[in-house]
Amino acid sequence: MISLVKQCRFSIFPFKYGLYPYIFLVYLFIPISFLWDEVGMKKLLGFFLLILFTVSYRQLYYITSHTSFSIWLGIQMVIICIQSIFYHYNFMYLSFFTVNFISWYLEKKQFHIA
Repeated sequence: MISLVKQCRFSIFPFKYGLYPYIFLVYLFIPISFLWDEVGMKKLLGFFLLILFTVSYRQLYYITSHTSFSIWLGIQMVIICIQSIFYHYNFMYLSFFTVNFISWYLEKKQFHIA
């Protein structure tokens, strides 16, 4: 019998990218170790920014609109700047996540602006 119900499988990242997006998540343990030493509100805000960074990382794999893509990419850049200035300069290495997505721009103008 043919099933008329479409199966919806939730995935954190699109299946077409395989394990690649998940492997990058391992690199988030370094900022977690830096944030763990902070105290109070600074620690809470740092973890919030890191969670927002992770959400933006996931969103960039699913977005098809150029405008939304640029907004999420900008959010990543702002988070990296804030964490590098107010927490630890080694947060700059998170820009490797962002650089990966900058390379997804097909138009030269957008690529150069990013």
